[in-house]
Amino acid sequence: LYLFINVIFGCLMIYTRKQVMTQIVACVLHPCIMVALVFAFGNWYLLIPPFVAATVVFFASGSSETIKTVLGTLYLIIFVLEILAYLTLQLFTIKVFDLDMNLRSPDYLYSPDESYRLVKYIDDEEKENRKVVYYVEPAFDDLELPFLKAEMFYGGIKMLTSPLAAGTEVKWIDNDRLLIDGVIKHISQSVETGTSAAAKTTDEETILLTTAPDVTKAPGTN
Repeated sequence: LYLFINVIFGCLMIYTRKQVMTQIVACVLHPCIMVALVFAFGNWYLLIPPFVAATVVFFASGSSETIKTVLGTLYLIIFVLEILAYLTLQLFTIKVFDLDMNLRSPDYLYSPDESYRLVKYIDDEEKENRKVVYYVEPAFDDLELPFLKAEMFYGGIKMLTSPLAAGTEVKWIDNDRLLIDGVIKHISQSVETGTSAAAKTTDEETILLTTAPDVTKAPGTN
């Protein structure tokens, strides 16, 4: 479906390549892909289709050759510098994001009201002494779109790191309490005024999710 959508929109833009709106869109598609490159680096099946479509439309559009030459050269330089910067950060083990989405398990455990979910990040099979890391995420901020569900992972709280071979018993007692390895973890939410980003506080027994004022609250909270 993803590939089909890219092909369809690419064909439509080639068909309307002489329209002013198409020429403008063709010139701004590559900066959008530059942003996607950071978020999905390595997931080439997500990056290659829109990149190919944007490149074909860019050169097929009715824009002047001067604009194509200048913007094309500028975009190429930025792409190369962006990739080099990303690889340099990875070389020095500086992660752009704390979580590796490739290790994320799709086996979620939702709270009874589906406001929160417990997510597992499992080490690669070739790694010795594999570990599993448990996170609680605010599922009420997920975005439902036609044919697509965007899951909010930012703001998740790290609950436990455990050896995979040992096994961990986890279950939801109710909407606000999680039983993990025999210890009850309390999930609560409050609003901290004057902040612009999600903040989080943890201790041995309590997990507190503090969100910005403009974030929708979980159902049933005050």
